[in-house]
Amino acid sequence: MPSDLNQNLAPGGPVDAAQVHRIAKRQSLILTPGGFRHPSLVHHVDCDHEVHHSATSKRLRNMHTNEFRILKEEMVRPGEVPAFGRGWICYTSWMNETGSPITAFKTSWEVPPEPTTQGQQTIFLFNGIDPMNVSSSILQPVLQWGRSGAGGGPFWSISSWYVAGDGHAYHTDLMRVDVGERLVGLISLADSQDGTFSYVCEFEGVAGTRLPVQNVPELKWCNETLEAYNISQCSDYPATSKTTFSDISVHTKTGPASVTWSNATIVSECGQAAVVNASGTVDLRYA
Repeated sequence: MPSDLNQNLAPGGPVDAAQVHRIAKRQSLILTPGGFRHPSLVHHVDCDHEVHHSATSKRLRNMHTNEFRILKEEMVRPGEVPAFGRGWICYTSWMNETGSPITAFKTSWEVPPEPTTQGQQTIFLFNGIDPMNVSSSILQPVLQWGRSGAGGGPFWSISSWYVAGDGHAYHTDLMRVDVGERLVGLISLADSQDGTFSYVCEFEGVAGTRLPVQNVPELKWCNETLEAYNISQCSDYPATSKTTFSDISVHTKTGPASVTWSNATIVSECGQAAVVNASGTVDLRYA
């Protein structure tokens, strides 16, 4: 991870602070939890399909019929695949260097109150996991306020996302949730062979949020993240001081991992911060 927080990091890491929280929506681009993307690169994944994404092939497999749908590669103009991490406000992270692959990464949190002011803002809260090269992809169960490429509006909703560094992004159905509802974001290892790995991302107990991703690099970089776009005033954040991520657990093939979180705050104009508590919980603060 770069030590200079002004450097681009990847599917979720720091970039120049001036670009972080106030990004004008560019015509023809739509928002993902990985920045604005060309619409042709954002793919809805039905509940009976799984993602097969590699440098040479982008396709979806029907798990019932075993039929593949090849995703058309669109010509995208320079600049239409923005660097990852542009909207990251604050986060904690841990890199798995144990030599044993992560088999499960779970986090629980409550849907926070609605923002006091409701404009064009989009807020993402999630636990996510990236490969060693964090610029190559991120798999994440995402709580969203506002609109994204998956839909949405002035309400809270959830979906699972796989966003790749080449600009392609995949998401499940968007499901509305209520303030105060308890969420459990879970990323699990499904299989590994010949140096590639298959994972499932979901919100536990919420049908329609299950996103299987096949044959991708090993995911190693765990993070708890607040990401936001088009924030124009502090009241655009949820009407509370913080969201607490709790019951955090990381398991590898050898058992529970001993995790020491690093924290980073990229934008702090409203008092935003990522705080690691002695209890093992993580506070993502808005004020």
